Amino acid sequence: MGRWDNPSHPIFDFDSSVHPGLDIRESAFKTNVSEWWNSPDKDLKQWDRKESTVKPWQDVSILVRGLSANDVAINFIERWDFIRNEFFELVEDGFRDSMPTIPSTVKLPSGTTYEAYHSVVSSLTVGGYPSQNSSQNCYCQIVRSLGDWSGGLKKSEISHYQAWISAINSARKYICIEQQYFTSRMGEKHVKNRVGEAILNRAVAAIDQGRAFQIYIVVPERLPSVMSYYTRVSLIEDNQPHEELCLMSRIELALKTAKPETYWNGKKADDMMIVCTLSGVGKSLSGRWDTSDIYLHSKVLLVDDTVAVIGSANANDRSFEGNHDSELGAIIWADPDKESTNGLIKDFRLRLWRQFLGLDKYGTEDSCILDPSSKKTFQLWKNTATRNQTLLASVFNFTPRNSITCFADYKYRKIKYQDMSPQEKKESLNDPDRLEEFKGQIALYPPKFLSDQKHDGLITDMTKVIPIFQEQFI
Repeated sequence: MGRWDNPSHPIFDFDSSVHPGLDIRESAFKTNVSEWWNSPDKDLKQWDRKESTVKPWQDVSILVRGLSANDVAINFIERWDFIRNEFFELVEDGFRDSMPTIPSTVKLPSGTTYEAYHSVVSSLTVGGYPSQNSSQNCYCQIVRSLGDWSGGLKKSEISHYQAWISAINSARKYICIEQQYFTSRMGEKHVKNRVGEAILNRAVAAIDQGRAFQIYIVVPERLPSVMSYYTRVSLIEDNQPHEELCLMSRIELALKTAKPETYWNGKKADDMMIVCTLSGVGKSLSGRWDTSDIYLHSKVLLVDDTVAVIGSANANDRSFEGNHDSELGAIIWADPDKESTNGLIKDFRLRLWRQFLGLDKYGTEDSCILDPSSKKTFQLWKNTATRNQTLLASVFNFTPRNSITCFADYKYRKIKYQDMSPQEKKESLNDPDRLEEFKGQIALYPPKFLSDQKHDGLITDMTKVIPIFQEQFI
């Protein structure tokens, strides 16, 4: 996996400057941990990155300085001490005692209430794009998901989820989401989190008030079939029963209520919301065109250039409910005095969008993305994503398109291509030089792509999985 990457996400690495060392592909994964321990190098292959594509990896993280960093330390100390004192009481004392205690240099707060501090957040960046504002002061609140099994809490803490809902509820101009997994009650009635409904409520408010409002969502192209299913039915699946309509379909229904001669009258859902994946194209050292999906691992929410939530939580119950995965993140507010200029969050969004849209990284083309709620900016996203998806589908036979409705078909096409020699790959392409027109990284997520995939027989209750995990861990 190419988790060490840069914003351009090159798919070839001629001098190993981006991806030094072994490039571990999915086919090289071991079946259990002991295989890595006993023979870490067995079956690993040194891929020729001059001709074989790497696996680009899109991620976002932040560095927190100031008083808010205390809460990050407190979270670590509390969790370490809980594991040391509680989890290992079932094993022999010598093992537990071998785990060092952590000297606490900060005063632990009483209870689980965390107050917001005036803090500095730096490196709110996409990994190298220039900025004069990446170390500005802002307001920062550390949030998390923590429960009984992960932290010994009698009542789960869900402040990470509350941060998402609070930020979305404040939206008046735009919402931008980068998410590895997106599963909400919208589309799957057994799901508990209301992220989809919160987004819909802001869309309905904009329709009723006749004002501009746009929703930008970026998800991975390639996920395990169950995760692809949940992401799709939450966002864009258009053949669900009425009580499980996806977000896009709900917005479509709401738009039918737009009053005559108002902003949204006569418009469609895809005029308000767009769902994209990330892809890269490039030429090998021999001049052969190729492509790779860019795996999106980020968990980012941006609202109105005034608030951001960045952390480890996926938009699903497993991350948000507290009793499943433990998560840590931060909700960040921009300086109100810089809201209309290049404040910290706006600066971050501009740099991120330059990457997505293929704009000049120094910001000379920023005029077309200054206002995310404008028709001009949304149309730029739509045109770029649609063109890129069409180009990929016309050159390669395995990239997302409406005609690939079966996950097995998609997987077969992809594996068959990956197993070809470089010469066979070159011969299989249809007029690859048209990829010169590919710009940026976003590609439209076709609404019928993998639409035959169902969730029958899949585990939907993670409470059945967590005890198994704990048992194996102990």
